[in-house]
Amino acid sequence: MTESRAGGQPATASVRRPYPYTLLAATIAGALAPAYVIRWHVGPLPTTLLEVALLATITIFAVESVRRRERIDWHGPLTLPALAFIAAGALSVLVSGDHRAALGLYRAYFIEPGAFFLIVATIASTPRRAGLILLGFGLGGAVAAALNAAVVLDALRQHVLDLSTTPPVVIYQTANAVSLYLVPLVAMAGSLLVYGRGRAVRWLSALFLMIALPACLLSFSRGGYLALGAVALGLAVSHRWARLLVPGVVAAALAVSQVPLIRARIAYELQALPGNTLDFRIRIWGQTLRMLRDHPVLGIGLSYYQQAMGPFW
Repeated sequence: MTESRAGGQPATASVRRPYPYTLLAATIAGALAPAYVIRWHVGPLPTTLLEVALLATITIFAVESVRRRERIDWHGPLTLPALAFIAAGALSVLVSGDHRAALGLYRAYFIEPGAFFLIVATIASTPRRAGLILLGFGLGGAVAAALNAAVVLDALRQHVLDLSTTPPVVIYQTANAVSLYLVPLVAMAGSLLVYGRGRAVRWLSALFLMIALPACLLSFSRGGYLALGAVALGLAVSHRWARLLVPGVVAAALAVSQVPLIRARIAYELQALPGNTLDFRIRIWGQTLRMLRDHPVLGIGLSYYQQAMGPFW
């Protein structure tokens, strides 16, 4: 016999299918992660397709929680850091010179991701459920990776690829943003390929890596290359065959760095040429340190960096 809850439904039914519609919505939202570039306005307020998917997930989760009388577990090792992060973001909105823009960033980068994380932590109660959400992220990542690789390959075919400038991108503004999106997914897929249980999980992970890894290399993001190396080295060090895998990772990294286009991209960064990104970053870091001397405690707030940096440039 099964025990009954207050609502009269068997407890096992709730365990078998908690938050079914939220799970579907979260999976779709993960697949739509690159869709923040699809934008429109609702009255005076800007929004994106990704934001609509996130808000739909949050709404469905709230409705299912109320209907099922589920108690959300707020306690966890990341609760206090998350609250501190959200509080710091709120303070950054208050001190910003552009409250409207700061509030938009706070909503998009603090509140909505925090709520989505809480939802995923609640509904991903089994490996299968977590895998379904990861599958959504993987689908979105694979589409973005394939499209971005196609754009770069087309530039190569037409002989218009200039590695001294930002390589072409399909949906993001910089090549670094492409790697910033794809490399964490590569890390997850690599972990599942090495340590995952089940043939389907490993095959899907391998398929994603076959699409995402070339796209990361074709992004020509030097930061992305470093991140990929760190991921590969971490997986190798943690494996029982570390003595063989670590030298293999190092050898593979050296081999990839000698591919002509990649070698040219890396070499440009190491040359003392005005305007290369390393030179530009060093100048920005220096100006930022000078700015922080005038705002040592609260900083200059969200979405106000460019304006605040003017007097220090």
